[in-house]
Amino acid sequence: MHIDILTASQLLTAIGTLALAGVAVTSIRSSNATVRHLSEQLRYQRSQLIPYVNVTEWHMEGNRVHATLENPTKAMALWVGLRADFFVVDVATYAAPDASGKRLSEEQAAGICQAGGQVYGKYELAYPVSRQKLKHEGTTVEHVGVTTFAVTGLCGALLRPESSAAVQFVPRFGVRKLRPRVLQTFDFEELRPLLERNRLSHFAVSLALVYKDISEAPVGYDTLANFAAPLDEAPSLEAAYASNHLVDFIALSHSQMTGPKLFFDDALYRCMRTDWSRDEANE
Repeated sequence: MHIDILTASQLLTAIGTLALAGVAVTSIRSSNATVRHLSEQLRYQRSQLIPYVNVTEWHMEGNRVHATLENPTKAMALWVGLRADFFVVDVATYAAPDASGKRLSEEQAAGICQAGGQVYGKYELAYPVSRQKLKHEGTTVEHVGVTTFAVTGLCGALLRPESSAAVQFVPRFGVRKLRPRVLQTFDFEELRPLLERNRLSHFAVSLALVYKDISEAPVGYDTLANFAAPLDEAPSLEAAYASNHLVDFIALSHSQMTGPKLFFDDALYRCMRTDWSRDEANE
């Protein structure tokens, strides 16, 4: 009889344990569903706070960028600006049209041409390939991306929800002394003599629209153009862009920016966005 009572007690305990386990599983599933539901609500609410600024049209006049911006979302776009950067480049020559194989020296390229052959040119970063460093006011400097705000069209660098604006930017380009670390900025008319003093034959420019959300987190980095030009054929940014010389050393995907020997500073990481297209509004 004692054994029967003990067995019945164990059976009831087991049934109770299974019932509690079932309740726990049901509770966990319910909790997971609640979390998913709350996450979806949070994503939806957050999407209402993230602006998207569309560049419906843009062009250059001299050294100014004219653009029509549209914010179709219900979120305010803050600190709407134009980020500009320049790069020191030169033209590398190759025997193959896809620029594969070893880069040719000037003597090798001249020899191929004299023999009736053909060589192919490609813009590449001059530094650190050629170890050519920029000099300004007697000291070494490095190029720095600079964000400027619209000179006309926006009040306080804001683009309100469900609104559009015709704006003008005057891109400025930065150089920073290494010691002491002092930043100086130039418009293109002022930058050009600096490049000439460094005896540069070519240069490249990257222009991108940037903006922040209501929490002032950077959410927009939309490339307008990446282009290069011979310095002596570019009296203005408009002329340089009209030459339609493309550059491909600006990464098109994250895979091009990764590797054990590739690195960049934290400021670049924070503003980096994948460049999926070039000048879609004007093609």
